[in-house]
Amino acid sequence: MKQQTIDTTYHIMDRNQLHPLEKVNSTVDLGVCFDNNLTFREHMSENINKAYNVLCIIKRNFIYMT
Repeated sequence: MKQQTIDTTYHIMDRNQLHPLEKVNSTVDLGVCFDNNLTFREHMSENINKAYNVLCIIKRNFIYMT
């Protein structure tokens, strides 16, 4: 028995022409990064890295203020 493959290619029509939509692993919408499993791991990692960068700048600039 042969298995059927499911076509998961999505298209959008513009002026009577079909254009295939590109598959992506992650996307950013309103500043929030979503991956293909709808988790926020990449978004959280980016924000944590930004926070650590700011913390390093603060520590470096205010080391002698104590």
